Amino acid sequence: MVWLGVAGYFWSDRLARYASWEKAEATVTEIREEKRDDNMIKYSCLSFTDPGTGESVTVRSQMGAAERPIYPMGDKVEVLFPAGQPSEAVENNVLALYLLPMVFTVAGLCFGVVSIVSFLTFRRFRKRAEAA
Repeated sequence: MVWLGVAGYFWSDRLARYASWEKAEATVTEIREEKRDDNMIKYSCLSFTDPGTGESVTVRSQMGAAERPIYPMGDKVEVLFPAGQPSEAVENNVLALYLLPMVFTVAGLCFGVVSIVSFLTFRRFRKRAEAA
């Protein structure tokens, strides 16, 4: 139940936070490679214009991949950012925005199911032992 409570907190926090953020359409203008452990990870750089100031902003995608970048050169990607903070932009993608809440939800459901099955099984064995 604790896992589901944590998941609920993350869901409500993320939904409330991103609901007030501004949107912009970005274009992939560069692919950067960064070394992580022994692998080279490719990240897309997203360039867009801040609708509030007209300033050009470039941010690195939060998601990368070893084989090829998630977003290839020239792709259009919608980004979200807090008003006045375009350098905090993140791509408007389910995984980028909600991966952490999804992990806690799945873990909470798994632990919940295992706990309920264990409880019911233990209860059944205890009743059989008392009847014998």
